[in-house]
Amino acid sequence: MTNVLNLFLSKNLKKYWKNCNKNNFDDLLTNSMKKYIRKIKPRYIIHCAGLSRPMDLHDKDINKIFGLSQNLIGGSRNLWIVQHMVKHHIHTNILGKDPDTDGMGIVRINKYSNKYYFHKLQWIYTLIGLPLFSYQILIVELYECLCKRYFFDFITKIIFIYLNIVKPYNGSIVRIIEAQLSIMFTGAYLSFFFILSHNFTDVNNDKIQSSLSFMKHQIISSCNFDSPVFTYLNGGLNYQIEHHLFPRYHHSKYKELSVVVKQTAHKYNYRYTQFESLYSNFKSTILHLYFLGK
Repeated sequence: MTNVLNLFLSKNLKKYWKNCNKNNFDDLLTNSMKKYIRKIKPRYIIHCAGLSRPMDLHDKDINKIFGLSQNLIGGSRNLWIVQHMVKHHIHTNILGKDPDTDGMGIVRINKYSNKYYFHKLQWIYTLIGLPLFSYQILIVELYECLCKRYFFDFITKIIFIYLNIVKPYNGSIVRIIEAQLSIMFTGAYLSFFFILSHNFTDVNNDKIQSSLSFMKHQIISSCNFDSPVFTYLNGGLNYQIEHHLFPRYHHSKYKELSVVVKQTAHKYNYRYTQFESLYSNFKSTILHLYFLGK
């Protein structure tokens, strides 16, 4: 059992598994699941496209090099590790701890957030504003990198902003809009799937800290949607439940793993949300935004 955990759980999550109720802990690793894991043990522990051999779990240098690709597209590897891999993955949908619950007062996506009169329209304007997500990453994170002294990340962001926003401008509004289309599309695409994954009707929201075990909390705070196309395009991340439970498990096996996780969840009466399509997940997210703003 220890070997299984060391292989499939990130270092930041191990401490939380130790604090889980032992019965819940053993529930997830039933005999059927352990047999399944041995059967389809992945060749790659961490996403490592382009490598011709299995990546060693402790090969931090190669993982770091691929992680720096974040900086090539205006992101920050260091902030991604802290905000997404640690805070979001551990404190999913917990207001004040999960950065993804912070709608900055503009969008109310957690039932414990403050409500304002304009939230009545958030189910409309949220979708319109998705393309602006890239600029939130570029501008807000630029300040955060400076505050946290991530100077390398700060410099790469400045370079990206210059090459993709400042330099293309030649006095023509049309030219600057053309230059922003790819940036806005990227922001819309990423934020669209981010918001679908943890915002749907009857999703679990918490504040301060969840009293649930880590396993149950992740299952009822995330959702999946079935789509062969987006399983391919998004690297299996449409299976968010499995991604949150086993972040180091190879994404190409999430769909197969979901069968076992779903059976285990139903066995112990944990709500397991999987939509039959992207459209059904989208409708549920719109309803979630509507009811929280009503």
